[in-house]
Amino acid sequence: MKKKFKFFSALILSTVIFAGTVSAQKSVIDKIFFVQDGKNIPAAKNVLLKNKSFEIHFADASPDDYISIFATTDFNYDYEEPTKSKSIDVNDTVMFNPGTYIIKEKINPRDGSSIYISDSYGFNGFSSEQRINSKNEAVVYIVSLNDTSGNFLDTADFYFYVDYDNDNLIDENEFAKIKISFEGDGDLYANKKAYVSTMGYSNYMIQSLPNDGKFHLYVIDSYEGAKRFCAINDDAYGFDGSPIDFKTQRLYILLSPVTDSLHLMQPYTLTGTKKLIFETEEKKAIAHYVSVREYKVEKDKDIFTIYVKTDEGLVQPVIHKMD
Repeated sequence: MKKKFKFFSALILSTVIFAGTVSAQKSVIDKIFFVQDGKNIPAAKNVLLKNKSFEIHFADASPDDYISIFATTDFNYDYEEPTKSKSIDVNDTVMFNPGTYIIKEKINPRDGSSIYISDSYGFNGFSSEQRINSKNEAVVYIVSLNDTSGNFLDTADFYFYVDYDNDNLIDENEFAKIKISFEGDGDLYANKKAYVSTMGYSNYMIQSLPNDGKFHLYVIDSYEGAKRFCAINDDAYGFDGSPIDFKTQRLYILLSPVTDSLHLMQPYTLTGTKKLIFETEEKKAIAHYVSVREYKVEKDKDIFTIYVKTDEGLVQPVIHKMD
């Protein structure tokens, strides 16, 4: 009878050990759920949330476990995924490399945090002091989305990494990818400016340019189009000098009216909209010129309509297609 009891006890012990191992290897996506409007929303490959504040809950998280969230509008983002047989050092990634951490202002975690959405790199990190911790659970309270990609409309891919064993290695059970979409009106990302990189300069060789007081936009789709543009403008313009592959890229050249004070500024989008807005400022010059902005974009990411913000409101420039 004693032998049977010992055997039965050993069986229970091995079962508990096995169950603990399985629990420890539970995927991050199984440990995440969202809370919005007091309702629990389980994590999945695709999640739909409202355009308002929400919470991300991480089960089995101790205060020492660092939480990293990378959000991107690049839905073809190239990355290496950890497997059971291969972990990935954070230093060997762009996604969670410590050098790409987005530095944020110190705030009370209960007041909420922002998630920055990038098109290449820059992850959101949440240490114990930057989140709410209770009962082996970590809660990140999100009150805003900040788009630095210039391409966010209402959907982004979110990559989650929780370093449960604090070794700076991304293990299979510490990594998950979730596509999150946001619907409806709200203030999660309303009216937030996302600036888009462009090259700006002034051109004083204005003999052949339209002098009609309007903004003109040249859309250049090919090398032939670029030659045509230079020809009709007496070679007055040089591109910004950076290489461009017209097979995959498109070049926009925005011209102001002939002026002695108007200057085109770096454009921005309002997160969640498809308008690329150029504002102007007064900048006195010694002679008449045309203010120029060159905007280069990948053709498969060309989603915006270009506007200029004037005293009369948003106006569309006169469009010239050069293909």
